[in-house]
Amino acid sequence: MSRVRVSLLADAMCDPRPRGLARYTRGLCTALLESGEIDLELVAHLSPAAGELPPAPVSRLTASRELVREHVELPRLMSRRQIDVLHAPANRGLPVWAPCPTVVTRHDVIERMFAPGHRGSRRGRLRMLYADAIAMRRSTVVTTVSETSRRDIERQWPGCRGRTLVAGEGVDSRFFDPRVSEATERLRARHQLPRSFILYVGGFEPRKDVATLIAAMAACRVPDVGLVLAGSMGQWRDRILASLATAQIAGRTRVLDFVGDDDLPGLYAAARCFVCPSRYEGFGLPVIEAMATGRPTIVSDGGALPEVAGDAAAVFPAGDAAALTSAIEQVLTDSRLATRLIEHGRRRAEEYRWERVVGRYVSLYRRMSGADAVPPATQPVYA
Repeated sequence: MSRVRVSLLADAMCDPRPRGLARYTRGLCTALLESGEIDLELVAHLSPAAGELPPAPVSRLTASRELVREHVELPRLMSRRQIDVLHAPANRGLPVWAPCPTVVTRHDVIERMFAPGHRGSRRGRLRMLYADAIAMRRSTVVTTVSETSRRDIERQWPGCRGRTLVAGEGVDSRFFDPRVSEATERLRARHQLPRSFILYVGGFEPRKDVATLIAAMAACRVPDVGLVLAGSMGQWRDRILASLATAQIAGRTRVLDFVGDDDLPGLYAAARCFVCPSRYEGFGLPVIEAMATGRPTIVSDGGALPEVAGDAAAVFPAGDAAALTSAIEQVLTDSRLATRLIEHGRRRAEEYRWERVVGRYVSLYRRMSGADAVPPATQPVYA
C-alpha cells in the first residue's frame, strides 16, 4: 500500500491558551501520527508557546508578510517536499494556488451569523474575508464537523455543494480514563472549588449565552450548589462579573480564567453536571468531553448541539433561563435521570474517540492523492 504525504498547517497549535480550533488541530495531528497510515508533516510560522508540537517533521515559513508566506512560500514548500495533500484545519490559510490537492476544515460559519466575538480592525476583518474566499473557493475538498455546519457552509458558499464532507471531530482518550476521578480532590483544593457545582467550560462572548446560565442558577432551588465558569473571559470579564453580582450568586460562583489540558478531565469529573447554554454551535467539543468523563449534560437546542449530543443530554430552548433552571433541578434531584444521561453520554462519547474519527480523514487523503481509486467527489457525505 502506497504511503500518502500530508502537510498540516499547525499554527493553531501554537496558541498558549488553546480553544476549539487549536484543540481540534492537535487532536487530529496526534491521531494521524498514532494511526501510522500516512506520512505527516507540519507547517508553521509561529513558535509553540505552550509545550511542543506533536512529534512530526516541521517546516517553518519565514517570510515576514502573511500574504507572502501563504501564497508564495507555502506552495513552493509543498512542491519541494512533494506533498500529496495540504490540509488547513482551522477555517482558512490555503494559498490561491497549490501544486497538490487541498483540504480546508471549516468548523462553522458563526463569524458570519453573529457579531464578532472579539475586537478587531477593519483591515483584519477584510483579511479574514479574503482568506475565506480563497479557502472556500480554491480547496479541493471542504471538511466540517457536523451536518448542521455542512448545511450552513453550503448556504453561505453554494459552490461548496458536492465537495463538503462531514468528517467529524474527536475527543482525546484521556477524558475516558477511569482514573480521572482520582484528581478531583486535588483540583478542589488547588482551585478552591465548591463541594457541589454546575460546570461551564468555554468562551464568554455573547453568543455563548453564559448570562442565561447565570440567571438559571440564580433561580435554582437545589440547596448548596455552586457554579464554576472555566475559560478566558477577556473583554467580557466585566460584563460577566456584573451579571453574577446582579443575580446575587457571585458568592457561590468560582471563576477560573484558564484551565490547562492536564486538569480539564478532572474538572469535568468533579462537577455534578455540565451545561452548554450557547445560542449556536457548529459542534460543541466540551459537551462530548463532559460525557466522556461521565457527567450528566444539559445543552441548548442551538445549532449542532442536539445533533452532537443525540439522546444523551437534556435539551432546553436556547435563551430560556426558566427552562434551563428546570433542567438543572431535574438532573440534580432525579437520580434515575442523571444515571441515564451518564450511561447514554458515555456511549455517545465513544462514537467521537479520535481513534474512530481519524480513519475518515485517512480515507479522504488517500482518495484525494490517488492512492485509492475512487475520487472524493463521488463519495457520500460521512454520517
